[in-house]
Amino acid sequence: MTARAARAALAFRFRFGDLERPIDLALERKLAPFPGEDVAQHHAQPGRIEPPHHLAAHHHRDRRRLLGDDHHEGVGLLGDPDRRPVSGAVVGADVRILGEGKQTAGSDDPLLYRVVMQIANQIHARAMISYTPTGTQLGLALLARRRADMCGIHWGPAEESGKRHPALLKQFSQHHDWVLVRLFRREQGLILAPDSWPAGSRIEDLFSPERRWSARQEGAGSQRFLQEIITRHGVNPAARRITSRAYSERDAASQVAMGQADVATGIRAAATEFGLDFLPIGWEAFDMTMHRGVFFRTLFQKLLEQLRGGEVQSLARMLGGYDLTECGNLVWPA
Repeated sequence: MTARAARAALAFRFRFGDLERPIDLALERKLAPFPGEDVAQHHAQPGRIEPPHHLAAHHHRDRRRLLGDDHHEGVGLLGDPDRRPVSGAVVGADVRILGEGKQTAGSDDPLLYRVVMQIANQIHARAMISYTPTGTQLGLALLARRRADMCGIHWGPAEESGKRHPALLKQFSQHHDWVLVRLFRREQGLILAPDSWPAGSRIEDLFSPERRWSARQEGAGSQRFLQEIITRHGVNPAARRITSRAYSERDAASQVAMGQADVATGIRAAATEFGLDFLPIGWEAFDMTMHRGVFFRTLFQKLLEQLRGGEVQSLARMLGGYDLTECGNLVWPA
């Protein structure tokens, strides 16, 4: 990298808040947010990197522009001392701070949606947070092109996620800059219209031409889960009568609730939201993929804090089908 390019990169990072006080220095060294850089050099004292005078002027000017003149110096988003303003992302959401930020993408989840909305109401106008589910594979494609900096994924049974999820990431050449963090496990199965599963029914019966299906798009984790069902029970997927197409968990559940379909693949929480029946098939892991530096950003750490809190734990029990005991665990690199 030329000296001019290095100065430009340093200016960008100080202006948009990528250099932050570490949450866990040992873990940060392991993640190595920026390839070829010494993390301790950024954060340890003495030896902390400070911007040249002309870059520091840009940085403080942008702090005032992003956070407002009445913002207390030395306090970043969410009242976290010594943090620079964060322009990163919250899971599955498009996070912008007064026009500065990055889009994120990934799989849909009702519990995650509620947590993102809680954070949005806590930080008020300091950040604009929107939740835009895209499905697992499209989310990873956006992450690879740096049009997203986080992506929620689920891809098959929970017991195989330790191998399947990293293998999915390794299909992209950019995976060396990514990490995988566990949010929770959730119960996956079939969402059914009320009273459509009489006693003595078999899964094979749901593939008869009389049953209307809401199908998911290719590349969605729920579509992958359907393939697991087909393989396990030896049913013919071509026998399904597809009457609608859904692009998220909640979209699929809403189509069943509105009478557009009788059955759809999805999670228990989505069925609970819409008052539908649910046929459990198994458990899956819901993990977050992100660029390494995003792990230490204030908003992502706030997300983990909310998920571990009592209020969200109670909400998870009400929705049903969640296990948050591994929340925040680094899945990959191991």
